Amino acid sequence: MSLLRNFILIGITLIPIILFGQNEQKEVKNFKISIRQQILPDTNPDYIYKISDKKIKIYKSKNILRYKLFSQRFDKIQIDSLRLLVKNAYVFNLGSNYDSGLLDGINWTFEIKINNQHKEVRLDNYYLKQLGDIVDFINRQIPQKRVCISFDFFNTRNDFN
Repeated sequence: MSLLRNFILIGITLIPIILFGQNEQKEVKNFKISIRQQILPDTNPDYIYKISDKKIKIYKSKNILRYKLFSQRFDKIQIDSLRLLVKNAYVFNLGSNYDSGLLDGINWTFEIKINNQHKEVRLDNYYLKQLGDIVDFINRQIPQKRVCISFDFFNTRNDFN
């Protein structure tokens, strides 16, 4: 009976490692995303989503002042789903700047860090579906009244798609 119990305990311990791999679990520890939305001219506040350590924090920034508007923990499924979205978006293969040529409008800056990899992508009045999907996913995880960053507010998704 003791041998069977030990076998079951070993199996329970190894199954997640076999199914998901050690690297998959390790990646979650060093997973950070920052998204900033800036409306030009600079008379409007910036909004920032910061996701790290399984938590999202939403900030409003005006001039040099920054206020935390909201904070919420993400569970493992939400973090793993977000990590998978980032992986499938091939963000590390994207360029650094995308520009529509307009002077005023909306800028988004995405900073993504996974382990030792770091990528910053700036969208200037520009829409990329891969990054739009990430924003949409994050917005579905938080209360609707706390959604501050979107490609839909100023019809950017349709105008620059």
